[in-house]
Amino acid sequence: MDKVLVVGAVAGHMNPGLAEIARRTGGRIFLGPPADPAAVVRAAEEFPPDLVVVGPEEPLFAGVADALRERGFRTVGASRRLAVVEMRKDFARSLQWKYGVPGRLIYGVFKDVEEAYGFSKALGAVAIKPIRQAGGKGVRVVYGELQCLDFDEVYRKGAEEVLSGWRDAGSGSHDPRQAHNGG
Repeated sequence: MDKVLVVGAVAGHMNPGLAEIARRTGGRIFLGPPADPAAVVRAAEEFPPDLVVVGPEEPLFAGVADALRERGFRTVGASRRLAVVEMRKDFARSLQWKYGVPGRLIYGVFKDVEEAYGFSKALGAVAIKPIRQAGGKGVRVVYGELQCLDFDEVYRKGAEEVLSGWRDAGSGSHDPRQAHNGG
């Protein structure tokens, strides 16, 4: 295998480490939007790699790996359909409960602040997350009363939130649908 295209490692700007590797190995760097399937396919067609590696999450969420496979490129990276496990925290939590995956947490999905507050009182410490993956920037950990948070700020866009209790639900009989408000 001679040529590998790494998608997501360059995000529209020059990465000095990758630039040095490209210089030493005779490779090339394409600057462009890594989450734009059409742009990545154009770069791959210009480069013709033996293998394409897609990541981190945003290019996968956008369907970049799917677009590359459709054009016949050997590609490492989850399909958009599979990437939803990482993209949607509520979906990931529901799969954990459905299949008994160890380490699952008690969780709820809420649009209503009062319902979220009531749910959190039973758990104590909770993590509040946007329903969609936010690159590690969307989580708030609360160790006590949720009233200490500025809920106008947390919920100002009306986005659904996932609250997960710190303690591992283990193999107990808790059904997360009982805590889920259906939203």
